Amino acid sequence: MNIDNSKLPKDYFDMVKEALNEEKSEKTSNLKRKRSKKSPSKTPNVKPITAPLIKRRSTRIKNKNTLTSNHTPVVIINSDDDSQDPNQTHFRNNLTHNTTVDIKDKEEQVSSGEEDSDESFGSDNFEDVLLGDANDNGESSVDNINITLDKSFPVDQRDKSKKQRNLNLVQKEERQFRLGFHQMHLLTLLSHGYQRNKWLNNKKLQTKLNNIIPNSVFDLLHPEKDEEMPLRSTRKLLDGLTKCIKIWDKYYEVVDSNTTGRIKTYGLYMRPWDKISFGLDGACDIQHCRFSFNETDFVQKLTKFRKGNRDLGAQGFVAMLRAVGVNARLVMSLQPPDFTNLKKISATQEKGKQEENSHSSTNTDKQNEKIFEDNLLAFQPGIDNSSTIKFPFKNNFASKMSTIDDILAELNESEKFPIFWCEVWNKFNKTWITVDPINFKIIEQHRFNSNGKSKLEPITKKQQKYNMLRYVIGFDRKLGCKDITPRYTTQFFAKVFKKRCTRIPELETWYTKSIKYLNHLAGRTPIKIDKYEEQYLDNKLSLEGIPDSLQDFQGHPKFVLETNIGQDEALKPGCSNCGFFRLKNKNKSIKVYLRDDLLKLRSPRGWFMEGRTLKKGAKYSKVVHKKSFTTREIEDERLYSIDQTELYVPPLASSNGEIQTNSYGNIDVYKPTMIPLNCVLIEHGLATKAARFLNIPFAGAVTSFTFEKGRTVKPSITGIVVLRDYKEAVCEMIDGISYSQEREEYEEKQLEELDHWLSFLRKIQIRNRLNRHHGIVDQDSEEDIKQISDAESEEGEMVGGFIPENLSDHESVMDVTEEDRVTSNTNSSDQELNEYDAFLNELNDE
Repeated sequence: MNIDNSKLPKDYFDMVKEALNEEKSEKTSNLKRKRSKKSPSKTPNVKPITAPLIKRRSTRIKNKNTLTSNHTPVVIINSDDDSQDPNQTHFRNNLTHNTTVDIKDKEEQVSSGEEDSDESFGSDNFEDVLLGDANDNGESSVDNINITLDKSFPVDQRDKSKKQRNLNLVQKEERQFRLGFHQMHLLTLLSHGYQRNKWLNNKKLQTKLNNIIPNSVFDLLHPEKDEEMPLRSTRKLLDGLTKCIKIWDKYYEVVDSNTTGRIKTYGLYMRPWDKISFGLDGACDIQHCRFSFNETDFVQKLTKFRKGNRDLGAQGFVAMLRAVGVNARLVMSLQPPDFTNLKKISATQEKGKQEENSHSSTNTDKQNEKIFEDNLLAFQPGIDNSSTIKFPFKNNFASKMSTIDDILAELNESEKFPIFWCEVWNKFNKTWITVDPINFKIIEQHRFNSNGKSKLEPITKKQQKYNMLRYVIGFDRKLGCKDITPRYTTQFFAKVFKKRCTRIPELETWYTKSIKYLNHLAGRTPIKIDKYEEQYLDNKLSLEGIPDSLQDFQGHPKFVLETNIGQDEALKPGCSNCGFFRLKNKNKSIKVYLRDDLLKLRSPRGWFMEGRTLKKGAKYSKVVHKKSFTTREIEDERLYSIDQTELYVPPLASSNGEIQTNSYGNIDVYKPTMIPLNCVLIEHGLATKAARFLNIPFAGAVTSFTFEKGRTVKPSITGIVVLRDYKEAVCEMIDGISYSQEREEYEEKQLEELDHWLSFLRKIQIRNRLNRHHGIVDQDSEEDIKQISDAESEEGEMVGGFIPENLSDHESVMDVTEEDRVTSNTNSSDQELNEYDAFLNELNDE
């Protein structure tokens, strides 16, 4: 599209002319663009202009008439800095090989006075320049002036990155599988901890461990209460526990598990998904694993061998304290796989890369991959693994194998934190004391009204890769169990809660029932210690402060940012914020509210689905723009809070059973309160058929809706609503219809079975007839016949009753006419029927 130069603003040519003049005077300036090979042309006048609005996009303006073979001026227009005059637009001119105007900004606007002075050069004038036909390179030609848009920040870059991010995530089926696997593994670990805690009460074990505690330490573990200063009694208890750690350190030795004949694995630490799916965690070497480790082996490990891994050592320490009468419980940090990790398995990508390698390096790559897996299998927490690490061959695979040191470093970082430790009840201040006798060899006291940190909580990413504190369960000496996770974390709601399956309401109920089942299995009932502990845990959760990260506010069950308030949510009237969240590198703060101060808003239809209707004169809380599900048109929708609604009371049915229905002849029953008081809801597949058979009035009950493809919504009718007096008659009729249908199905099944028996008897009759006329053929003979038939087929002789071409007519081939064949088949059929009738008569006589 060509445009006359006379239509361009005069100031534009003044700007270009001034830039060219400065180019001649500054020949020693730095060059930023490549040299252009375009022919020289005339130079228009150049004069600086001001820009009322600066957009985040750089625009290159190439003027063919002003280009030279050596130098071309460039004008870079920047937005105002903090040190510059806000009422002026500054220009920076540099020499380069293209006439370029780069517009960069900090998303700030010029003052209103400047907008008034430059009103004639608004955005509309610049938009007229971009109306030319674009070339393949993104250039738009206007006569002899080219304008190129900078493609360093494409418009669809964010969309592409979002699509790429979605491609790296697993699909819905894989997410459901990981969540189910997480639940299964969680139950398995709960059962494992319950069983180990039960073994700690073994009388033979406690008898032998009781002898290693001297009397002086025994007195410290059971101090008398000091009425003047109770802290003295607590101090004695802590001294006794300290000496017990030293005694156990001399008694029990932490050794490499490979010396006991067991394969080295990750133990009970968390496994990544790729190790689970591809069997790189030792599960693939089933022939080397021990399938049983019973209570006898457990006792021998602690009493006879007195050595093992760290988990066994912590369990033995708890058994020793229980042996001397200390109320100690075993604490276990469950480590199921992280179901919130939605990344695809990296091993799949490595496998695809390996297939693309050349054939010459394929064998070496496989050997190195085997070494890589062996190194992962050889890792054992708490042990020096330098002697068991193999080194790869030198080829292209070495780059991948170079990460083995990083992997082992992450594993060593994770195994610094224990899976098992101990807690001792302090009866003087009614709190539990944490004791780690193996890893850190420390004792922690937890104070009331304090949200202190615990040294047993992994914090960094390397520490949390294989050991993530999410489920901490305490198993007491009465075989009871309790979730005590908040004791060991200061950010339960901000960090830990999002990694637990209990964030889903249905799974929270499932998790609670699982723990209650273990308590019920042990016959454990609540005691006073549980009440003290619940008060402590509730108090610590209430002391958790506002998160220090913007990401932690997403899905936070306690706090919510003002900017994160949903479209269907509103603040309670008169509520105030509980704090502020300051954005980094910005002088801006966002108000923080309690999530309890939010009101759930719904439309009138939404509240009706909940069994509520609007009050008279109800005032809406918010108006939102929403797309219609069927027409996809934007509509205004009023939302109301629960305070503006009341419980829906359905009209009563008439005396003759007539029920008031909607325009479709059904009744809406989304909640039990929507059933008329003198009616009942009968949900059964045969309820409609029974009511019609009895000829009584009823109404179909719509309990929900189903959304199908094509933007169609269909009501789900699961039962009927009838008068309460007809309930017994309808139920009896449903039972009768169900019985008759079951009877019909039974009779059909009997007839089908009789047909099978008849077919079976026919086969027996035919077999007996063949045996009488042609003799009995045993199994060996059948195999010989088959072999002979196969040999004949290989030699090309007669197969399947056909005559080969090389066989003459007079070579043992008898011509049989069609009439003879029909006669033979008729006689054989009559004979078979007669024999079959005789066989049935014999069966009847018997």
